[in-house]
Amino acid sequence: MAGLAFGAVGAILFAVASVYFEVRVRQRDNFFIHYSHFAKPSVMPRVLIVGDSRPAIDLRRDVLPVTMHNFSHPGEGMRQFLLKIEYALATKPSIKYVVLQIDDYVLGEYRAFNARYGAYLSFADIALIQRFFPTSRPRIVRNVMAFAVPLLSHEERQIVRRVFLNDVAALLTGRSPKKNVRLDRCLDTVFSGEKNWQSLEPEKKVKQVERRALNQYYGKLVTDPLRRSLQEIFAIARRHNVRVVGVRFPVAPEYSALNSKQNVDEVRQVMAALPFHAVLDFRRHYDDKPELFNDPDHLNARGARIFSKVFVSAMKKIVSADLSGPAACGDGSTMATVRVVAWPYRTRPWFVEQTVPKPAVGRASQRRATR
Repeated sequence: MAGLAFGAVGAILFAVASVYFEVRVRQRDNFFIHYSHFAKPSVMPRVLIVGDSRPAIDLRRDVLPVTMHNFSHPGEGMRQFLLKIEYALATKPSIKYVVLQIDDYVLGEYRAFNARYGAYLSFADIALIQRFFPTSRPRIVRNVMAFAVPLLSHEERQIVRRVFLNDVAALLTGRSPKKNVRLDRCLDTVFSGEKNWQSLEPEKKVKQVERRALNQYYGKLVTDPLRRSLQEIFAIARRHNVRVVGVRFPVAPEYSALNSKQNVDEVRQVMAALPFHAVLDFRRHYDDKPELFNDPDHLNARGARIFSKVFVSAMKKIVSADLSGPAACGDGSTMATVRVVAWPYRTRPWFVEQTVPKPAVGRASQRRATR
């Protein structure tokens, strides 16, 4: 009887913790909020924008027309871009153009070490995961199980523990810990506390730029997994008769000066060989306006609103689709209206025969990849 009682108490605690994870972690996760908004049947954009934190922060929904959807998320790499684009083109036939971030580091080791796909089981074609991620069938099964029952995962249990302790601390002190970035009411990714890049001393600017470049440009700038992912994006776009527009995003002049010293010939050659509909290069667009930057390679709120207008104007000149319409934030989709749905929508076969061996990663490289 004691064993049964202990088991029952354990089951109840597990159930309570699972509900807590759903309500406090998944329902408030920026990634799932963005996905759930995009999954709405009413969201039918003509232009899909995919990239990492640069487009996520630099392009604002309160400026972009509702015909353009920013599906970007901080930290993502070309493999994650691939999963998003495949899903989007399979479910949103309105899309005629994909805007793809092609800054010089997007094929390099900086993003190659991001091989996570657990959250993408919300929508991803698992056959693509098998082909382009360093994984195996048993590992995919474990990830699917952890996605369905998150607390089976040690990592998710640690997240619940951290969130719970933060909640207790907030209850006792009245102050909640701040994230580096958050979603505002329009579902735009914004900095929790903006910095003034222009006001920094020159020495501090140099240190920040050097630290950023050390992260983004170490090792090879073209890795095979990300190059193949990029080629697959074009194959999928071709099957859907969708055109791809490459974009390089604004950076501060100090970053441009250091970036010019990097050997980017190989990555530029890879990009030049692909059939982009057009390439828009905004890297030096604001060399004379440092006041628009939050840090070396992200705009502040004012800069993002100004650049969003420039971006829309440039897109209207190169696409044939009608990009008119109210601002995306004006469609009624705000933080308060999004209900997170995080269950896999696909019923395709989970496995294909081709597997990709997991590369050996040194500890020093792992540390750099998590910065």
